[in-house]
Amino acid sequence: MSDSIGTDRKVASLEDYLKTYSVLAELTRKETCTKYPYETDMLFEFVDNWPDFAKLLNQKLAEISNSLSGIILVNSWRLTNQISIDILSGKYFEAMRNLRFVFEGSVYAVIVENAIEATVFEKWEKLSGLDLKAEIFELWEECKRRKVYGKGKIATDRVKELVTGYIARKIDASKKGEMQDYIEIYTQILCDENLYLPTSRMIDECGGFIRLDDEDIADLRTLWHELSKYQHFSYAYLEAVLDDPDLCLMEKLNDGLLRRSLDFYFDTLDFFYAVLAWRFEYLRKEITTMCEWWRTNFNRSFDTTEKTLRNLPKQIMASSR
Repeated sequence: MSDSIGTDRKVASLEDYLKTYSVLAELTRKETCTKYPYETDMLFEFVDNWPDFAKLLNQKLAEISNSLSGIILVNSWRLTNQISIDILSGKYFEAMRNLRFVFEGSVYAVIVENAIEATVFEKWEKLSGLDLKAEIFELWEECKRRKVYGKGKIATDRVKELVTGYIARKIDASKKGEMQDYIEIYTQILCDENLYLPTSRMIDECGGFIRLDDEDIADLRTLWHELSKYQHFSYAYLEAVLDDPDLCLMEKLNDGLLRRSLDFYFDTLDFFYAVLAWRFEYLRKEITTMCEWWRTNFNRSFDTTEKTLRNLPKQIMASSR
């Protein structure tokens, strides 16, 4: 009984503290909404984009949820809510870290997923499930840790050794034919040189897949560089704190960081929607309608997405340039 009472008191104390702490964020949200009503409307419209895809998500859930870009799309309801609330609440650094997550996931959804699906489809004439992709990601991390790529070459034997050991732990040894298939496919995927490029180079390759020109790709590289500044303890953070020391202590409205976060938000979603258009033909109508709505109501254009839509051939999965 005494332990239960002690736990209840701790929970009550924690809740009281969180309520007190949340007052600061609430005051910042109110100040932001009052001072920047147009920007506040935009932040909520980012969230409102998601229901446009909801009907198709229900119809195509199995396919969408087995792709990397689809997982980000399913998760985007939660992500856009969190990012929008963080920006309104003065949590700009947290918002930009989440935007970097979306951007990086979008790059991987093109480069890594293409490496996987091109190989799997050639072998089995079907696309892979999320479980296979998760295993490739696990092995990919181990390959990078073991430095299988160096001096412009991949140590194929080391990759195969890692894969063989991994598959042996996953599949019963009596299923030799199945084991060999998986070893062959996983090794081929993990020997794709694109997987070992730095992210800035992956962006170059990604831009080719989603039909962008050199200037657009350069803009994406710049966006990645800017978002990455806020992922680490860097001069961008120190510069902001020097300019406004209160950012060290509490959530507060900062005009410059608000505008920067909003621009990064728009540009990151622009890239993400372009990736969705590349990956899912049946989402292109909804994406086109959404682009038109933003142009009409906010005079803002998703330039990257619109260029991808114009340049893409009619196909369900773009597995090569």
